Amino acid sequence: MFDMEYARWLEDDHRHMSELRTGLQAPLSDGELRVIVDGYLSHYDELFRLKAVAAKTDVFHLINGMWTSPAERCFIWIGGFRPSELITVCIIYALYIYIYIYIYIYISFWTWTQFREFIKNDNDVV
Repeated sequence: MFDMEYARWLEDDHRHMSELRTGLQAPLSDGELRVIVDGYLSHYDELFRLKAVAAKTDVFHLINGMWTSPAERCFIWIGGFRPSELITVCIIYALYIYIYIYIYIYISFWTWTQFREFIKNDNDVV
């Protein structure tokens, strides 16, 4: 149901966008342009209403994305969504970032130490 409504919403979105582009290029008054913009904003309100209804009926459809087929969503429902996998992925990326920062700090400290020793030995800068 959400896919059909979303497809209809996309068609309306293209229509509203072309109307907005035409309105920006045409010599319209501020009031007429305001009506077009308000119509476009209410169009997005409809999208958020559609997503709220979809979240109440089939939350997996929104979490896993609209690109998954109903059969895939069924298997996810049977197997269960594992948020621990998401946490594991985040921890791995955080670990990579932590290692990168640690190496950067170590290299910076090492070069700073070498620089201090160089200055301490009163070597002439070439």
